[in-house]
Amino acid sequence: MMRMDGCSSAGIPDFAKAKAWSCIAMKSSSRTFRDKYTGDNNPGRYCQMISMVNISDGKMMPCPGGSLIKNSEGKILGAVGVSGASADEDEYAGLRGVADCGFNL
Repeated sequence: MMRMDGCSSAGIPDFAKAKAWSCIAMKSSSRTFRDKYTGDNNPGRYCQMISMVNISDGKMMPCPGGSLIKNSEGKILGAVGVSGASADEDEYAGLRGVADCGFNL
């Protein structure tokens, strides 16, 4: 875990970890997790997403900023979670970091 100077030590690291945990649990990005359950304005699907977050004791966070890390064969190696800026900026930072390290998304 890395934290930028001046970044809050409360909340932000937990948010980033929850985004990464969501990726592993759902085998997709945290944006995809959110969109899967909110994209069609179906209240039942939204309730399902909230239930998954609750059942995981809050380990999941359905918003952009979590990305899977894969090898060249497409096998999931892990995930990265970023928090502290806007959700889109968090996601970009994570994607860029994964790509810059030579891994696939």
